[in-house]
Amino acid sequence: MVRENAAVRYAAAVNLLMAYFKLKDGWRDERSIPSLLAFRILSPYIGRIRSAYPAVYEAVHEQLGRLALVEAENVSSVDAAAEPFARLLSIVLPAPQQGKTERRVLEWMGYNLGKWIYVVDAFSDIESDIRSGSYNVLVARYGKDTHAWLSGDDISSQRNGENTPDQNLGQVEVSGSVWQGGESKHPMLDKEGASANKDGKNGSGRQDRVNKSVCQGGKSFFAWQTRLDRSAQQDEKDKLAVRIMEESRKEVEFILNTCLAEIGKAYELLDIRRDEGLLENIIFLGLPYKTQMVLDERGEGDGIPKPTQICRLL
Repeated sequence: MVRENAAVRYAAAVNLLMAYFKLKDGWRDERSIPSLLAFRILSPYIGRIRSAYPAVYEAVHEQLGRLALVEAENVSSVDAAAEPFARLLSIVLPAPQQGKTERRVLEWMGYNLGKWIYVVDAFSDIESDIRSGSYNVLVARYGKDTHAWLSGDDISSQRNGENTPDQNLGQVEVSGSVWQGGESKHPMLDKEGASANKDGKNGSGRQDRVNKSVCQGGKSFFAWQTRLDRSAQQDEKDKLAVRIMEESRKEVEFILNTCLAEIGKAYELLDIRRDEGLLENIIFLGLPYKTQMVLDERGEGDGIPKPTQICRLL
């Protein structure tokens, strides 16, 4: 059971504040109705948080704005891309009641924790971000010539300069006939149609039925070709994700391990009076374990602590 105190109230306020801005962005960027509804529900509480912690509110708002600018500019430097979130965590991790020395230590811990979280997320999301075309600093850094894949253009047309199915609608060969601009040209069809017209019997109807059949065959061909192109495109995106993960792993590992070392050094400077065992378990066992899981491509998994959890414990 959690006892209410100043640290718990502050952690709850930061949690709500972060959720509020995330939902606001979800509505603005994706027009997500659930985000809008949740955003409206939280709105009345945000005014109270802003009054109680004005500096924190302004700092979170500013750094999230800088983070959006990083994405808009497709920044390819990992340090520059991680900077806004690292600064955000350096601001929110120290509780307002903490002293100057302790605050400086927690700011440095928060900065490195924020950078660690940002880079872990970027590495974990390479594949999904390539598929969706979302910004990812590692894709921007190690996959600079990948605009065609990310924009969803047709793979075969980009590689070989071939026309796409839509460009070939004027003439497509299907089952020995040629479909030209809505009119079938087939020797047997023309012969049958001419014969039937001579006799004054259903010639026109028979030709219409054959025309319709050939048209449907053409549509099936286009659908098959589109599926084939999409499959090829997805294969290329998967290969790209694997390549970027391999090429970025060394830099990512260096950044993550450096952050963990700095977090550990900062922790050693703190005078921990409560939950020391839990905090040491998170910092010296949990974070390194999750780092290795991500680098080994076993997924991010559960258990990465939220910054506000650490804030409350400290």
